[in-house]
Amino acid sequence: MSLFLLCTSALSLHPYALNPLPDPMSFLRRLFTDKCPNCKSRIGAGANFCSNCSWGHVKSWRNCTSCGRSVGAESNFCWGCKADLRLQPRDQIVSDCWRREPGVAAIRITIETPAERLRNGILVDGDTRGVFLRNGVIATDSHGPVEIGAGYHANTSFMQRLFGSGPTGTVEALIATISPVEVRVDVGPGSSMRTSDNFKVEGAALLKLQIDDLALFQRAFMPRGTEIVREDELGRPVTARVAEVLNRYVSRRTSDMLLNDPDQRRGIEAELGIELPRLLAECGLRFHGLTDVRFGGEQLEQKLQHLTGRASRQMEAAEAELRHEMELAARRGTFIREDEAQADIDRISHDRFLTRLEREHLINIRKEFMRRERGIAEAHTDGQIRHVRVDYELEERRKRAAEAAEQERLRQQREHEEDMKYIETLRALAEFQQSRLAAIKQIKVDAQVALANGLHGLDPLAQIAGAGLAMAPHMVDALRAQQPQVQPIFMPPSTQAASNTSFSQSLEHTVQRYIPAIGLVLRQNQQGEVERIGTAWLAQGRNGILVTNAHVASEVNPATGGGWVVFPGTNGQAFQIASVDLHPEFLRQLAHPNAAATVLTHDVAIMRLTTQPSVSGVPIAAKFKLLALRELQPVAYVGYPMRSQAGGGANIERPRPVAKSGTISSLTDWQQRETLNPSEAHLIRHDLGVTGGASGSPLWDANGDVVGIICGMNVETVFDPTTRRTGGIPSASMVNFAQRIDVLTDWLGW
Repeated sequence: MSLFLLCTSALSLHPYALNPLPDPMSFLRRLFTDKCPNCKSRIGAGANFCSNCSWGHVKSWRNCTSCGRSVGAESNFCWGCKADLRLQPRDQIVSDCWRREPGVAAIRITIETPAERLRNGILVDGDTRGVFLRNGVIATDSHGPVEIGAGYHANTSFMQRLFGSGPTGTVEALIATISPVEVRVDVGPGSSMRTSDNFKVEGAALLKLQIDDLALFQRAFMPRGTEIVREDELGRPVTARVAEVLNRYVSRRTSDMLLNDPDQRRGIEAELGIELPRLLAECGLRFHGLTDVRFGGEQLEQKLQHLTGRASRQMEAAEAELRHEMELAARRGTFIREDEAQADIDRISHDRFLTRLEREHLINIRKEFMRRERGIAEAHTDGQIRHVRVDYELEERRKRAAEAAEQERLRQQREHEEDMKYIETLRALAEFQQSRLAAIKQIKVDAQVALANGLHGLDPLAQIAGAGLAMAPHMVDALRAQQPQVQPIFMPPSTQAASNTSFSQSLEHTVQRYIPAIGLVLRQNQQGEVERIGTAWLAQGRNGILVTNAHVASEVNPATGGGWVVFPGTNGQAFQIASVDLHPEFLRQLAHPNAAATVLTHDVAIMRLTTQPSVSGVPIAAKFKLLALRELQPVAYVGYPMRSQAGGGANIERPRPVAKSGTISSLTDWQQRETLNPSEAHLIRHDLGVTGGASGSPLWDANGDVVGIICGMNVETVFDPTTRRTGGIPSASMVNFAQRIDVLTDWLGW
């Protein structure tokens, strides 16, 4: 109360107290509540679930039983100590799914906000059934208890039966197994069982029981406060009666009869079938018979060992079985929990009919084995921690190196951008100068036209004479400008003329259409001079992507900004090359040359431009057309052959490509061998004249589809006695090379 008064007084003395303030209790709620991680509403600091959206607040996490760290509720392994969490206890209800752990006969769970928690229906494990309890009493309707069997149940199948129209109250779920379970009832050394010949005896009976009536079972085994009932607790109501039946049975027999009677289970089962059903029915259970019954004790064991020596052999067999199971578990890395291990030892003791001392010996063997395995696991965990530390240090070094490399890349990028800005400034200045020259030229033309208009009507020679000798050339240009320009009229050919069109006539229109897409590749050498290095062309439907040879693209270094492409009809505009991709097989050949191939294989590459030219690309032939190529089929190419050509073979500012036509000479594999498989005929040999600079040019068929890329030529070596130099001239056979275009399309997946 004092804390509340202190907070309210502090708020009232605040200089902004005249303004409306929130309720002071909201401030206290923030101190003692948390936010739901799902809907962000306020919930109690110790709440297990959100009252608004039913989100699991605490149940979403659990603690590792090995190191104590917090891990996810559904995690299989602990990230801290690497412990196996699959065998650790789980909650019996997760979201809208019920499940029951082995060894648990029934469990009782409180469901927070059931209308929200069960809104998607519920899924129940097999061999399991459940009922809902409202305020501690099993919920019923006109059909009886609201039971949920194995399988999926929609929300509408039980929510109305559970809630109806009244208040909800406290809702609990009782989950129980419907399969018969085996329950062991022991009559230990404290009992007074003796045979007719005065041998003190211990006994154990293995009963098979089943939960029949959940209402009676809940009243007998699970009153308020009881949350779980294990299978071995089901025999609690009849333990005294089973001991009484066993005592009567033993008192009527001698020790020899107990050791040698093979039908003792049937007799005891008959007596229990009379005594137990009524007692079990009062607790909601049903008796399904007696699975096994055993009698032992130190006196009986000593007599059996004296007569047959079987006790020592039974102990050896039990110890061997236990060691074998522990070795298998160690090999798999799946040690069972302590309670399950205790159950295994009880099973072995029961099956081998061991005494209490022999059973304790098995327990000591397992404890020693677990101590040894735990030491091995701790040593292994320490090694893993050291490895994780080393990996972390290496990862930190790699990150620092990557950050340094990124900073260097950003610095180079800034320098490149500054260089590009400087180049753009120079280019803008050149365009401004060109515009000024064009304006001056236009002024001269206008003056010439005005002069010609002033002398209109006179004879042309008289006009030239009137203008004076100095203006004669300009007058001639003016008169030509006055003459009307006759535009050619294009008439579409008739059907008969189109059918007779030759290969050269049909290709003429195709070449004129796609010449603007054939570019001249330029680079800047170490001396700062611009060099012509080859041909590249735009592929149709691939924005900003140029196709060329790998040996041409390898000459360009985009990192230094030393690569451009100039297209016809763009007034010398140069397009910057942003990146270059070479075929991986070509790179491998450069590292490991293949002597068997006479021509470099996979000599294809693509180059990407920084800006997209407003030019239509060249279409690429379909796969079936490539496989159908034949000898003497007409083909043509358009490119920039430049070696030993006058003026360098192409003008850098306003280039114009060269068109050549011919036929296919042969189709071979990379070693120029005959192949019967068309998919291996990647080398096209043709008779088109090519020379250096034509590399990368598109090779067209009669329809204007690209079927190959010009890549090489045959030359003859000659010696010039005047210059005393060795050079090459085209071979007289006129057989040159192109690579089929699917070498590129198969690589890129086009």
